[in-house]
Amino acid sequence: MSWKPARGSGITFDNASNRERKYRSMLVDYMYHPVDFMQYSKTYYHWLVAERDLQKQISPSKAKNIEQLYGQMIQPSALRSLEQHRHLCYKPLQRLMP
Repeated sequence: MSWKPARGSGITFDNASNRERKYRSMLVDYMYHPVDFMQYSKTYYHWLVAERDLQKQISPSKAKNIEQLYGQMIQPSALRSLEQHRHLCYKPLQRLMP
């Protein structure tokens, strides 16, 4: 018998990279077309999850958790604004805020 890769081989990497790309493009779009705090914070949280999953697929030993990724891919002024209006943000993201 010859060796064949599993049917779904690489599918989790494809899914993780597609989700990361989708939320990254949404965050870039929000820089030019502002949205409310809830939508922005929810997209940012989903980008953090997608980035974590992508890093786990690329290099599991060097992957960062969501707390370590918090603050990346977002402008410092936008991050301060989210933290100031914490009560208007997505609940899971509120748990990450200092």
